[in-house]
Amino acid sequence: MHEQISRSEALEKGHTHYFTGYFCKHGHQAPRLVSTRRCTACAKQQYSVWAESNRNVTRSIAKRWREQNPSKRAAYEAKRRAQKLRATLPGYDAEIMQIYIDCPPGMEVDHIEPLNGKTTCGLHVPWNLQYLTPLANQRKGNRLYP
Repeated sequence: MHEQISRSEALEKGHTHYFTGYFCKHGHQAPRLVSTRRCTACAKQQYSVWAESNRNVTRSIAKRWREQNPSKRAAYEAKRRAQKLRATLPGYDAEIMQIYIDCPPGMEVDHIEPLNGKTTCGLHVPWNLQYLTPLANQRKGNRLYP
């Protein structure tokens, strides 16, 4: 789990987070931000609600970041391509290509089991691909849903 550390210790060490082991008022047992003392789970939930209702703002922020950081974006894309190559079994290239070609309008191809998840690493193979709406794919993120 997380190493227990007080806020004052985290400040002394220059950390951005600390963990007390106590539950927040919303029932999360998660690290807290040194700057605001907020539970990171609560902060993430609040941001998700805000981002959902401010979709255009979040898109423009992401677009601006991509424009201002082309080398970082290229590095992320290169890492993703390399992960895909390492996760692809030989002999399925044509079948995978057909899945992408047959993708219905308004849908995206998604890996059921993420290529590089926190607890799992899936393969780039036909039986690990599915069609999702962009919103559903974004909500799923890099997680494995049963």
